[in-house]
Amino acid sequence: MEKTSITKQIQIKRSIVSLENIAKEDINFPEFCFGVMGKTPKDKQPEELVFVDKRNPDAKISIYKSKHGLPTQFTRDLRYALIRIAQRKNNLMERKVPIKGDEIMEELGLSRSGKNLSIIKKHLEILTGTNINFQNNFFDKSTNQQIENTVSFNILQAFSITSKKQMKTMDQSLEGFFMWNEYYWDKSIINGRNLIDMDYMLYRLFDGDITKQLYLFLNKRSYKSKTLRLELDVLAYEKLGISRTRSLTKIRFDLKKSHDQLLKNNFLESLPEYSNFNEKMFITYEFNQQLRLEVIADENVQLTQGMSITNDLEKYGFTKGQVSKMIIKYGNDVIEKTIKFYEFSSKNQIIRIPKKWILASLDREFDTSDFDTHEQSLFETVKLEELEKEDKERKIQNEIDNKRKSEIADAEIREWIGNNSGSYASLCTDYLETLKESNPIIYNSLLEKSRKLKVSALQTLMDNKIYNTEIRSNIYTMIQKSKF
Repeated sequence: MEKTSITKQIQIKRSIVSLENIAKEDINFPEFCFGVMGKTPKDKQPEELVFVDKRNPDAKISIYKSKHGLPTQFTRDLRYALIRIAQRKNNLMERKVPIKGDEIMEELGLSRSGKNLSIIKKHLEILTGTNINFQNNFFDKSTNQQIENTVSFNILQAFSITSKKQMKTMDQSLEGFFMWNEYYWDKSIINGRNLIDMDYMLYRLFDGDITKQLYLFLNKRSYKSKTLRLELDVLAYEKLGISRTRSLTKIRFDLKKSHDQLLKNNFLESLPEYSNFNEKMFITYEFNQQLRLEVIADENVQLTQGMSITNDLEKYGFTKGQVSKMIIKYGNDVIEKTIKFYEFSSKNQIIRIPKKWILASLDREFDTSDFDTHEQSLFETVKLEELEKEDKERKIQNEIDNKRKSEIADAEIREWIGNNSGSYASLCTDYLETLKESNPIIYNSLLEKSRKLKVSALQTLMDNKIYNTEIRSNIYTMIQKSKF
């Protein structure tokens, strides 16, 4: 009996999982099936969970559980919530991030309660206490050799969470915080763009742990290629943590709901295709690259817009968690319009409970015809101002262009006169005789000018643009004709 007990204890102490290939990028570990492993009761979980690389037996990743057990799906969601909070607080520039328990609950969409705060503290301890150990799984491309080393780290180095009730009687300098482990912060947070650029709102829309896990796995790969092909059993058993006792036929059925969600939300270009090769079943995904580009390009804009909406709605009694849910349900544009509608309506009526009024407006319980007319009038006014501005800018640009053309023409005329002084004198002589008959007033003015300057009328005509404009125009015409 004792031997049986010892054997069971040893099996619980260490659990080994063979993987087809441990990639360097797996340091971000969203595809490791912690959520599935975490479903096992704490006393039955292995103390050490080992992932061994079949292609490279010397490479392995060991996970040592915390006193609260292995990470779960909630731990995974908490980690993403901390990343989002850190983005807002210090743009991921510092490892240490000031935090309150209420903020985490709001980010996760949880109600404020002591029970939820206790759950968060437990999973913060899991992120702090779970140790990840990498052995010999890095490859130096410059030397084409495997690096023999061991790297050991946790996700969080430390944290402190104070309840709101305690904060009232404490020094504000004792406000809570969490601090990333330095190695994890550098390798996964700062350089792990798939974590930073991930569409968090899209992630929260998905139902089911398998769908979320599949999205995290595929999202990382979507940055590198438009398509991904891999063995179905590797995806199911190694990346999603589905039980190895479940057949591939049943797994295909399980994944259908997840694939439908990914396609519906435009993450996939089409439903994945299955194929058989060498007695292996493969699955091929095609990603929506346009969505991928839009997510990367608009991430900062969306984050800024979301923060602006959050700040506006907080004034009317909404929590960050409530705002997050509203953005998922209605979208930024609808909420922005509703805020404008509230500000417009509050000028003409007394709104005693803004929060209730805004929620009712989001569900279209009010007549917005006056507001729509007001918005259309504003739009037309702004459009008219833009057209006037464009017209003014166009006129200024035309003046600049005409001035530039005039300068070029003057330069060409001066060059022609310099190279053809005799011809220029003949043109002026002929013009002077014509001017005497055609326009005596200008001719007499020219003579008066020449007497004051004490030079000949011909010289005055040749030197003064007031009198020789027509001659210069004829010269410019000759120059242009000579170019063709």
